[in-house]
Amino acid sequence: MQTGFDLPPPEAGAREHCGRVRELVAARIAAGGGFLSFADYMDAVLYAPGLGYYSAGAQKFGAAGDFVTAPELGHVFARCLARLTRESTVPNGTSSKSAASWDCCACCSAFSMAP
Repeated sequence: MQTGFDLPPPEAGAREHCGRVRELVAARIAAGGGFLSFADYMDAVLYAPGLGYYSAGAQKFGAAGDFVTAPELGHVFARCLARLTRESTVPNGTSSKSAASWDCCACCSAFSMAP
């Protein structure tokens, strides 16, 4: 399947781990008579001891992890949101000076940001 991304193939350990997770899900489907609810599926793939995404032991957050969440970005996320909000709500033709004032008054205070 072509995704448009040039991603490296998973390492052997990651492929083996995926196989074990797949076996767990298949076993739960079989135990349920061919049915597995979405809630039970998510429980298995996220929290199964030693296998689930959050319980398998790999680092998830920060520079060495899979992703960065908005709280980890702190003021960077707030500033991006403030700019997006300003661009979509400040009327066309408004001077940049008044737009900057709007940004500081309406958005910075809402996100506890310094101008």
